Amino acid sequence: MGLFQAVGARLGEANVLKAQGDVLSFQDKRDEALEKYEGALGLFQAVGDRLGEANVLKAQGDVRRILREYDIAQEHYQQALALYRLIGAKQGEANSFLGLGRLALAQENWPVARQMTEEAIARHAANQDRFGTALDYETLAQAYVGGADTEAAMNALRVAALGYIETELLDRAASALTNLGNLYDEAERLEEGFGVYKEAAALLPAAGWLQRNVADSLIRLERLDEAEAQLDRAAQTEPDAPYLALHRAALAKARNDRAGVVQWAEEALRRSPDWDEAQALLDWAQSV
Repeated sequence: MGLFQAVGARLGEANVLKAQGDVLSFQDKRDEALEKYEGALGLFQAVGDRLGEANVLKAQGDVRRILREYDIAQEHYQQALALYRLIGAKQGEANSFLGLGRLALAQENWPVARQMTEEAIARHAANQDRFGTALDYETLAQAYVGGADTEAAMNALRVAALGYIETELLDRAASALTNLGNLYDEAERLEEGFGVYKEAAALLPAAGWLQRNVADSLIRLERLDEAEAQLDRAAQTEPDAPYLALHRAALAKARNDRAGVVQWAEEALRRSPDWDEAQALLDWAQSV
């Protein structure tokens, strides 16, 4: 920043301010981020860099959306979209539509969320942006869930997971598959959910939380010995995880083993005090 200012390179200064705003936004320092973005916006406008101006407007929209300043966010997204269209920046146009879709999600306007996100999908797919398209489908799934279209949400999450796998973003793929498994469970399709949880765990074998999800699914299926073996495997990677103790307490409850529930629920509370789920299990075990 100092060097750009010393030589009077306003475009370079604007790019640095934008980057600083991005970092601050990532750190949840949103007021500071907005200050940096405002400085960058003025410089981009002064030098006539419309792409830079549009990128800042899109970033401002994201922060305003997170701050629940929805009218201001809408204005920023629309301004960014108009500029992207003016200069033919298809990727920026797609990202603006995704922002508008997420804004509609935050406002629980499910039809608009679907419409905007589908616009983003069409553009990211045309740009052969597999990551952007996967992100769009994950967002679209949330809109379908909000609109009570579970089957469509499941299909969207499957597409998102495949897109993340293709781009080797296995953590995101595992998260999308986990959400898919949760939807199957909510629909009482437990066997299908179990299969999806296993898919997710196979992507990241060292992730204890994914192994615990498999164990939790086995408990719901009343395959308790298999669940115990799965928890033992999870303990090999994260032996002190609070959720591991909670799952062992849940397994003990499924076996009607009150002493085991007391042991593991107390251990879960030791690892994570004031945990309502663990306390509820302990209360059950100690009830008459």
